[in-house]
Amino acid sequence: MPDRVVEGLKARIAVPAESRPSHGEEVRRLSAVLRAGQQIERDYPDAANLHLVRSTMLVAARQLAVLEADEASQVRLTDLAQRIVALPGPPEGKIFADFLLTQSRLARLGAGNRAASAEITRFASAYADSPVARIALMFAVEMATKADDERLINTLTTSLLKYRHEPEVEGFLRNRGVPIFLGASFNASLTTLDGTKLRLPRDLLGKVTVLHFWSITARDVPLMRAFYDQNHDRGVELIGINVDRDREKVESFIRQQGLSWPQVFTGKGLADPLLKRLGIPSIPYCWVTGWDGRIVQASVDDAGQHSRAARGMIEQVELQLETLTDLAERVPYYRSGEFLARTPLLRRASADGKDSIPQAALDAVETKLLVSPWAGSSREEKVQSFKAAFAAGQALEQRRPAAANLALVRSWMLIAARWLAVTTGDTAFAGRSVAVANRLLGSNAPPASRLLADYVLTSAQLAEMEPRSKAGARLIQDYAARHVGSDAAWAAGILAVMLTLEHAQDIVRETLIEQLRAAHQQRANPMVYGFLRDCCQQKFCGGGRGPSLHVPPLNRMDGGRLTLPDDLPGKVVILQFWSAAHPPQPALWDEYDEALPYTGLASVPSTGVVVVGINLDRKRADAEAFLKKSRYPDWIHTFSGLGWDDPTARACDILALPRTIVLSRFGEIGVDNQLDAVSFHHAVHGLAKQPAPQRGRR
Repeated sequence: MPDRVVEGLKARIAVPAESRPSHGEEVRRLSAVLRAGQQIERDYPDAANLHLVRSTMLVAARQLAVLEADEASQVRLTDLAQRIVALPGPPEGKIFADFLLTQSRLARLGAGNRAASAEITRFASAYADSPVARIALMFAVEMATKADDERLINTLTTSLLKYRHEPEVEGFLRNRGVPIFLGASFNASLTTLDGTKLRLPRDLLGKVTVLHFWSITARDVPLMRAFYDQNHDRGVELIGINVDRDREKVESFIRQQGLSWPQVFTGKGLADPLLKRLGIPSIPYCWVTGWDGRIVQASVDDAGQHSRAARGMIEQVELQLETLTDLAERVPYYRSGEFLARTPLLRRASADGKDSIPQAALDAVETKLLVSPWAGSSREEKVQSFKAAFAAGQALEQRRPAAANLALVRSWMLIAARWLAVTTGDTAFAGRSVAVANRLLGSNAPPASRLLADYVLTSAQLAEMEPRSKAGARLIQDYAARHVGSDAAWAAGILAVMLTLEHAQDIVRETLIEQLRAAHQQRANPMVYGFLRDCCQQKFCGGGRGPSLHVPPLNRMDGGRLTLPDDLPGKVVILQFWSAAHPPQPALWDEYDEALPYTGLASVPSTGVVVVGINLDRKRADAEAFLKKSRYPDWIHTFSGLGWDDPTARACDILALPRTIVLSRFGEIGVDNQLDAVSFHHAVHGLAKQPAPQRGRR
């Protein structure tokens, strides 16, 4: 159908701004639009763009239904909407019709009805992966508001924040009073009273940070002081941003009140451009940023009850604190490239030969890198261990400058220096990491080492640029593109996401995460799976399929070998990673045993569920002593004696114990997170109800 036909019909429905037609004139004009649309349908019955005509007709029919307010016009509107939904057409041609029909069904159900909430959820889900997903969410929020479903409103609004960069979404959220900065990076350059420069989010990545906008007349200062005293040791930072104008009074107040956290002061009062840019509605006010520098919570002005608003915000932060700080601990692991040391990529790419550094010397360096707070070591112990790893690498580099596998040692040195720089803020190690990266790129280093060095140098370049600049976005995109063909492209993808956090590139980050997720679904990788799950809040349980598990054979404690998933075909396999110091969660298994008697399933194959306990102790005697007094003797138990270096633990990216992973009947990871007992029971039960795969098929 020619575009002029579509545009001609659209022009007939528009009313000139200066025109004020009467009721009768409007009815006649809209009726003529409907007749013209029907004629176009007859003239072009197979046109690919016919949905544009029907959409215009639907707008006319809806306006007529409002003007005439009779049953006949409502029936005409419903019939047209049903026809549009039933006929072939793209989502953008159907969504408004579907919205009108859903509204009609909701009117019959009434507010506060579970069926109404399910209907709204269905509507939003139907367009989740379409070009009109944001429009569907806005429609759904409107319907949830009429249905008075506060919980659904919050869920839908959170999903809509993903599209906050779109002008119509930004306007929609602003009109509803939603802080559009939620989910965005907190991007600011601040100077504290003692002259310290802070570039956010870069300088506080890996920290849970509360930004407190306050004045000396604020009544919530004692609350914030108590919050800081209780939570600073848990990795929580507090930054005060004072909005008074008299520096001397502010400094005196800080001394009197004993406020020991960093304080920012500009002397511009409420006219401070930062307050205007962030749309701070009142003082005091708080933003909370997560480990990735993105705003996860904002306090609400409670009709002047600022102390009550602050108390409510603090209570909400403390409820989330365990999750937020747990995620924060993982940032240096990814930001330094440490995760690469726990894969075979760097070792696999290193050359061996008569000029190579001996294996014993390599092991001495690697052992220092594999120390982990999750394995019971303190942060300070890890700092000392990484410094020792860097020094040992330097010594090897000086003694064996022409070694064929020197790139492996330099890669480990780079990881150690980068980790120390981002964790302790040590500028000396930041400089050393750049120097090692340049030496790596200047040698015949393998791809995995080169992408790590390239990442460190790209990060150094970004540090000299303004956050959110177009040049910075291109630099990150170019970094990811340079390593697309590498066997470690997935690692470059993870590192590129970390670069977007440093540079507050929200849109680029979302694109890279989508690319990582798509690659994960095409070629499963447990490391990518863990990164997306833990650091990007990507959910797979009950959604996209998890990766298949392929690990070396396990050593059973009762003798023999166990190959997963081949030795347990068609079974749902619960993998419980544990140690004597970190045993299986009693609460999880107590309730689970009451609900479904799955312990001891190795001897009851008819249930289709098997529990495999994977012990990560280094001493077999410790594991055996625990099992003798435990109630888990009938599981299949495995033991390697390698501790955190256990190949299955490495393949599954195990960073904390206990950890539970459940494999589906197809050998794919179906559950991989810490669930409460009830959710765990339902998740496993759901996998158990799946039909067993046919022999010879996966």
